[in-house]
Amino acid sequence: MAALDDPLRLGILQACGLIDGSGENDQLDRLTELASHAIGAPVSLVSLVTPEKQVFSGITGLGGWAGESRETPLSHSFCQYVVNDEEPLVIEDARTDPRLADNLAIPDLDVIAYLGVPIRSDTGAILGSFCVIDTQPRKWTQGDRQFVETLAASAAGEIDRQARVDNLMQDLRRRLVPRELPEVEWADIFGTYEALGHENLGGDFYDVSTGSDGRVLIALGDIVGHGVDATVAMGQLRAAAGIQMYAGRSMREIMTSLDGYVLEHFPGIRNAALTLVSIWPDGRIEHLRAGAWPPLIFSAGGEVRPLREGSSWPIASVDGDRPDPTTDHLQPGETIIMFSDGLPEGHEEDPDRAMETLRSALSTFGQAAIAEVHRVLAASLPPRKDRSDDLAIISLRRTR
Repeated sequence: MAALDDPLRLGILQACGLIDGSGENDQLDRLTELASHAIGAPVSLVSLVTPEKQVFSGITGLGGWAGESRETPLSHSFCQYVVNDEEPLVIEDARTDPRLADNLAIPDLDVIAYLGVPIRSDTGAILGSFCVIDTQPRKWTQGDRQFVETLAASAAGEIDRQARVDNLMQDLRRRLVPRELPEVEWADIFGTYEALGHENLGGDFYDVSTGSDGRVLIALGDIVGHGVDATVAMGQLRAAAGIQMYAGRSMREIMTSLDGYVLEHFPGIRNAALTLVSIWPDGRIEHLRAGAWPPLIFSAGGEVRPLREGSSWPIASVDGDRPDPTTDHLQPGETIIMFSDGLPEGHEEDPDRAMETLRSALSTFGQAAIAEVHRVLAASLPPRKDRSDDLAIISLRRTR
C-alpha cells in the first residue's frame, strides 16, 4: 500500500482543494456524465484516493449515502487498487475476483463490474481512478477502456489546473493578511482567516500595528462580495488603512480618509465595514467602527460584554463627519475579540440571536488559549461549501 502514502501524491491532492469536503467540480461531473452516457454504464466516478478514503470529485449515477457524501472509506474502494498497482483495473464480475470478493462496495453499493484507469498528474503521480461501474456482470471492450483513458487524461488536466489555482489563491491570501503578528510583552494576539472554499476569496481582512507609546492598533474590515474584485479592494483598503495606522493618525482621521479613498478608487463599494481598536498596556481601549459588528470582551470567569458604542455608518456610504472614538477598559486576563459577519451570521440570520449565540459560546472558554477559541468557533460553523461568507477573527488577550 506504499503508493497511497506517497508524499508527492498527497501534496497534490491537498493542493487541488478537492478532498476537503468542498471538492465538487462541475467540469469533473460533466466528464462522468459523458462517460456514463457514451459507455452505457449506470455509474461513473472521478475518485481521488487518500490513505483513509476515496472522494468523488466527479460523480454520476451513485445514489444512497455514498452519493450524498461523495466519499467512502477504503473498505468500499476498488479505486485504491488502481493507485497501488499504477495500472488500469478491469473487472467483469467482482464477486468472483479473489482480491475484491470481500470488498463492501459489492453488497453496499452494488458494484459488480468495474473499469478504472489511473488519473495521472503532470508530475506523474497517480491521484485516483476514473472509473465506470455496472451493477451486473459486464465484459468491457477495448473501446470502453480507450474512451475512459481519454476522459481520465482530461480529468487529470482539470485537477492540475485546480491545484495551480489553489496555490495562487493561497499565496494571495497570505499576502492579504499579516504574515506575522507583532509580539508585545503585555498581551497575546491571534488572527484567523478562512475563505469559503477552493476558489472563493472574499473581502475580509485584518491588520495589527504597534505604537511608540506601547499601544496595539487593530483593524478588521469586511468588503461585501467574493472573488477577484472583492479581494483586490480588500488588499488596497487594508494597505491604505495600514499606512495610516503606522503613521499614528487618529481613528477618526483614518476612517474619514478611507471614506474618500473608497469613493475615488472603488465607487461601486457602498457597504464596506471597518472596526478600529486601540489598546494600551494599562488596558485603556479606544474604538470606532463603521457598519461592523461590535467587538466582544470575555473573561476567564465567563463574563461577556460588547463594546456597544462607537458605531457609525459603513465606509463611503454617507457623506458626513465621523464621530470620535469611544473608550473602555480591558482587565488582565480579559480578551477582546473582533470578527467579520461570517462568524455570527454563520449561526443565525437574526442579528440579536446571532450575537446571543456568540456571547453564549464565548462564556464557556474560560482560560483556553486564543488559538483554541478561534479553532472551536470556526469549527462550529457549517462546512465552508455551505457558508455564504468568509471569516476573519482577530483577538487580543491582556496577560498582565
